[in-house]
Amino acid sequence: MELPALLFSTVAAWLAAAVFGGNGAHAEPYSTTNRVGAHRTAVFREWVGARETVTILVHDAGTTKLDVYVSDGHQLVARSAGASDGTVVRFVARKTAIIEIGVRNLGDAVNRYDMDICHWTDFSAPRCHAPRDRQ
Repeated sequence: MELPALLFSTVAAWLAAAVFGGNGAHAEPYSTTNRVGAHRTAVFREWVGARETVTILVHDAGTTKLDVYVSDGHQLVARSAGASDGTVVRFVARKTAIIEIGVRNLGDAVNRYDMDICHWTDFSAPRCHAPRDRQ
């Protein structure tokens, strides 16, 4: 495991503990490494339930700046522009829907990044995993 990935996993685990620790729930992030070409956008789809808290962690190699956004198919739900080395996007889903997570590369070179997705309600155990459904 490369040092940046190990560092990201450690930070993601700490964040998960901080986020989930208060209610006794436990979650472990599952990172995967993805690539996005210069001036391209990688899009992932994820099903979320109404009133679920959604946290998306993106850690990149710092090669270029990344713009991470989330839409519910009709409108922008959350955004974190110009990430450098790490971004956390967090929001509460207004309705049950399939959301789109876009990772836009703003630079002139290919960028590698790790991403974890976690979502839960006050009444459910958190579900954390790597993105599964890439378009």
